[in-house]
Amino acid sequence: MVLEEIIASKETFDLYICTLGTFQIRSGEVSISEKAGRSRKVWDLFKYLLINEGRTVPVDTIVDSLWPEGENADPRAALQDLVYRVRRLFAEEVASDESPVRIEFNRGGYCLTLGLGCWFDLREMEYLFQEAASLLDSDPQGARSRYREGVALYGGDCLPEHPYDPWVFPARYYYRRLYMEGVLQLVELLRDAGDHAETVRVCEKAFSVEPFLEAEDLHHRFMQALVEERRMVDALAHYRHLADLLDRELGVKPSRHLRDFNRLLRTDMEVANLDLNAIDERLGEEQEAEGALLCDRHTFRFLHRLEMRRNERSDNVICLGLFSLSWHASGTPGGRDLGVAMSALKEILTSNLRKGDVITQWNEEQCLVMLPGCARRDSEDLRERIELEFAVRSDVPFNLMSQIQAFSNS
Repeated sequence: MVLEEIIASKETFDLYICTLGTFQIRSGEVSISEKAGRSRKVWDLFKYLLINEGRTVPVDTIVDSLWPEGENADPRAALQDLVYRVRRLFAEEVASDESPVRIEFNRGGYCLTLGLGCWFDLREMEYLFQEAASLLDSDPQGARSRYREGVALYGGDCLPEHPYDPWVFPARYYYRRLYMEGVLQLVELLRDAGDHAETVRVCEKAFSVEPFLEAEDLHHRFMQALVEERRMVDALAHYRHLADLLDRELGVKPSRHLRDFNRLLRTDMEVANLDLNAIDERLGEEQEAEGALLCDRHTFRFLHRLEMRRNERSDNVICLGLFSLSWHASGTPGGRDLGVAMSALKEILTSNLRKGDVITQWNEEQCLVMLPGCARRDSEDLRERIELEFAVRSDVPFNLMSQIQAFSNS
């Protein structure tokens, strides 16, 4: 959930702090976290105390965390200066009678506390999950609503801009586990309510945020919901994806429970006589675009490797073409000009190439094409035709340079 949505859905607070998936601090219309002129160490200290909110952290512990290599000659003095700057930052930027952020020195350490005028995503997620758990028996619908709100707050790891700082790890792992438990509880409640469509949506969002390699129960519930939605092919595809992910990342197989579920699913599909005609109909549900295939670079690489493997024992030729835009006027082209020219080039390529040909935008100025089984003379005619059509149709001052080369396995 983006910060703008949170602000719109909540009562007015003096300060909004987000740490899950992105670090943002807003006060009214002002984005404090994006203001220039604040040193990284100022924000590091604030974030360190923030994830330890309400706890007094000894000075030595803070010093060892923020200056692990001892790069500061007088870290205690530097820490006092940082504390002063953090206090001044919120006093200056937040329009409030009482600062919602307080840092106090107590018993040899510093403690940060947030006032009632502050909304904090970590605190909010914990509160929502605790309230949801208390409603599980008495009000399942209310519990679903609270879990749904809490799950929506998780946009990714806590403080992702600090991927390797050890002081972030405990909070990051704790809130990742809390989120995973919240998703599992929400999915269980949705299953009990028979809402399989929302179960699918919740799981898909969860998998996009976290791979959940260890949460096989969630994968099981997801595949069950897909089956209930009569999406058996998608359930089998997800199992294959999970098995590949576990093997690649952990070197293990799915649990016996999941393997048994997969076996039963395949058996049920055979009994249901899901034949190739049904699969072909499903694959062709989306209307195919006319002209050549326009894809991303990763798909292009895959299709090129597939075509080369297919031609290992044949004399078939594969032509690769490179079409490059170059600015021929004085000055520097603007991003919009280049985007217009690239769009025109891709339109021309798509309409002039065959359906079996493949196109990808290689970078901002170049397109790469693959022409399986294209004769050398035909490829040269094609190149000249595309250059001519671009020169006639392009409404920005760019030249188009191109080259096509044939490759074979002979």
